[in-house]
Amino acid sequence: MSRKRKNTEINQNIEIKSIGSILSTAREKLNLTTGQIHHKTKIPASAIENLEAEKWENLPAPVYTKGFIKSYCRELGLNYDEIISLYPEQKDQTLKKIQEQIVISTAGKTFLNTDDKSGEEKESRVSTALVVFILFVLATLAVSYLASQKETDNGSSPSASEMAHPDVTT
Repeated sequence: MSRKRKNTEINQNIEIKSIGSILSTAREKLNLTTGQIHHKTKIPASAIENLEAEKWENLPAPVYTKGFIKSYCRELGLNYDEIISLYPEQKDQTLKKIQEQIVISTAGKTFLNTDDKSGEEKESRVSTALVVFILFVLATLAVSYLASQKETDNGSSPSASEMAHPDVTT
C-alpha cells in the first residue's frame, strides 16, 4: 500500500478533535518516533513533545508554532488546513494579555502593570519625554548654528577656501 493511501486512511480514521492527539495518533500509525520526526522536519524534539501534549505555553510564538504544525502535517501527510483550524486562538489572546502586563523594574523594585489606565499614563509619559528630547535636540542645533553664524559675521579670519590664492607662475 502506498504511503499516500495510508496517510489518507489515517486522516479518515482520526476522529479526535485536538491537534496533539491527531499528530501523535498519526505518527504512531506510521510507526514513527518523535526522534524520526525531529530528524526529518528539523522541528526541535521538545517542540514536538509539547505539540503532542498541547503545552502551548512551552512553545514559541504562534507564528513558529504554526510553522511547526505545518511541517509536521506535511511529514505525516495530514491536511494542514483542517489541523490548524483546531489551533487554540485564545493562546494568541493570552499572549497579548501577558504582554499588556509589562513588568517594570525600578531601583530593585518590581511593579506589575495590571490596569489599562497606568498603561495609557506610561504611553503618555513616553510620548511627552520623546517630544521634550526632540525639542532639546532642535534647540541645541539652533544654538550651534547661531554661534557659527556669529563667528563668520564678526570678521574672523577667513578660512583657507575663502582666501584669495595668488597666481604663482615663474
